[in-house]
Amino acid sequence: MPAPQGIPDSVYQLMLKCWDANPSTRITFQEVFKTLKNLTEHPPKGETWS
Repeated sequence: MPAPQGIPDSVYQLMLKCWDANPSTRITFQEVFKTLKNLTEHPPKGETWS
């Protein structure tokens, strides 16, 4: 699936991990929460968040 327009790459990578075809390799909700918290507190350089 291509990245939606305007989505930072870090968020797109997180989306892909959530939608992994293999349920046993998908990330947990705790990992999603931790990743989003980290991304909002320390956004990657060069990424713009709306």
